Amino acid sequence: MLIPASNNSLDPGGQFQFPTALNVSLLYLKFQPRYSIFLESDIAGSFIVDAAISHTFGQAYKNITYNPPKTPAGPFSTLEFEIFSEESGALLVSNSIPVNSTGNIIEFSFSSLKPRLQPWPISIYATSPDGLQTYSASTEIYFLPSRTYGSAVKIDNLFGGLYVQNAANEWNGWYGIFPNGGYADGGYVTPTNISFANLDTYASQGFNTISIVPDGGLPDQSYPVEELKQYWDRMDELNLFNIYEMRFAFQNSTRINEQVELWRNRTTLLMWYTGKLLINC
Repeated sequence: MLIPASNNSLDPGGQFQFPTALNVSLLYLKFQPRYSIFLESDIAGSFIVDAAISHTFGQAYKNITYNPPKTPAGPFSTLEFEIFSEESGALLVSNSIPVNSTGNIIEFSFSSLKPRLQPWPISIYATSPDGLQTYSASTEIYFLPSRTYGSAVKIDNLFGGLYVQNAANEWNGWYGIFPNGGYADGGYVTPTNISFANLDTYASQGFNTISIVPDGGLPDQSYPVEELKQYWDRMDELNLFNIYEMRFAFQNSTRINEQVELWRNRTTLLMWYTGKLLINC
């Protein structure tokens, strides 16, 4: 269909505003844990450290270093740094990376951290070799108690993959999972008259995740609990991971809490799904 020239398109607005580039170089120091969580059973942890040259983000950078008192010694091509626990002041690791590099993996020991549910605040302090140019950044790290029940899922902050620990590997180490599955009508895969036939067929097709859509017409807009327990037992046997749907309850914190308490220790719980976002378990 031809659109008349008089029908001008409308600017929808909302475009992302990019910062204005500067005509000077900046060193953008950034770091984060390699994974979204670590467990007490992990042998060591690791950070991703970036030291990119930018014209929009970072702190002042001059590509020169000096010998005392002010004798030019060469280019500023190596960034030296130390990473500390802010609470204890413990030094976790010291190292160096090339300037204008990203994705550097820096390993460290958990010997100075205790497993807990609250995150540990962590800071990095970096300098040029002559100590005249300084940089800093901060992050948090989750170092959690080990598990012998339920599941643990972590996100790889470098490549974006998911890793799981659950009964399938006897809570020892991690294995990768590429979620392969989709939405499934609860009335079909988990019918009221208990039958695993459709659920088994779904798993036999090679799917490793499922998002069972609850019946929004139910009085509590959720799943029949006793029925779902039986179906979830079967999913545990199949190692079929559930992306638990809370789309009809995400605005009710009381009901969210009730459902989390019911299912949070399931060995094939991959993540929680609400009407707005996905939450890793």
